[in-house]
Amino acid sequence: MKRADGRSADELRPVKIRTGVQGYAEGSALIAAGATRVLCAVSVEETVPRWLRGSGRGWVTAEYAMLPRSTHTRTPRARNAGGRASEIQRLIGRSLRAVVDLDALGQRMLTVDCDVLQADGGTRTAAITGAYVALHKAASGLVSAGKLPRLPFRAGLAAVSVGIVDGEPLLDLCMERFCQRAAAAGASGLVVPDLPLEEARQLSRLAAGQGLDLVLLVAPTTPPDRLARIHQASRGFTYLVSVTGVTGMRSRLEARVSTLIPRLRRHSDLPVAVGFGISGPEQALEVRRWGSDGAIVGSAFVQRIADAVAQGTRPAAAAGRLCAELSAALHD
Repeated sequence: MKRADGRSADELRPVKIRTGVQGYAEGSALIAAGATRVLCAVSVEETVPRWLRGSGRGWVTAEYAMLPRSTHTRTPRARNAGGRASEIQRLIGRSLRAVVDLDALGQRMLTVDCDVLQADGGTRTAAITGAYVALHKAASGLVSAGKLPRLPFRAGLAAVSVGIVDGEPLLDLCMERFCQRAAAAGASGLVVPDLPLEEARQLSRLAAGQGLDLVLLVAPTTPPDRLARIHQASRGFTYLVSVTGVTGMRSRLEARVSTLIPRLRRHSDLPVAVGFGISGPEQALEVRRWGSDGAIVGSAFVQRIADAVAQGTRPAAAAGRLCAELSAALHD
């Protein structure tokens, strides 16, 4: 399969890595994956976190951030690593520790700072690959200085995204092709839960070119200024997450969500739909009374279908009954 950018199914975007780009860091690498650029730098400290003191083991950790103009418009500089950035840096750190022999490091800590200079998709996978290269350079320096007897690696490390289109695995996904296929399949919009506002503009433009709405998410923990910007940038409707944590059915919804709906209305007349945790007609009716334009239900349908399969009855009929129950509650 040839893709919109001319690549074959198993072809990466062009990848280039330059090492030694920061003179003061013990190890550094600038990785370019297509138009994405991530700078990775390693700092070595002759200390370890408190819980490792006296153990003889070392530690590897990572931090991740996007520079203000890494995106099409300025992203406010982060004061604290929260939400998506926190999850990504945990992913980078865990990936590195999976291939590092921490016992061989001795009582020292290696911190990898991953800063996105330009975001064009795949920043976390590029950060993992660049972080490993920078870490390898730092460890090589420790061996050359006689501080380590050998390189402390169990294996090499690199990361890339993979998806499946029409049953065919595609390496390093192309967003334009994805939007084309989604539109051809009859989709009217996209919901990408892990996509932050700062990285949404390119996908929103490509989606709009295919007649698709890119729906953005807000949560009870979203700061007020960010809440307004996300609601103004969303298309089709704004997805208001009703609970913090993972998706799934809940017995109760967070009442504070009801106060977010009128706040969103002050910034745009775009419809607001509430999702996450809605398990049946009662909760759908509750969010309607809050002023929501719609209720998003997922896990409850999955559960009805699973129950039908287990009982040997028709899954489609079970899903249809739930749909009728929800509709009756919302239009009563």
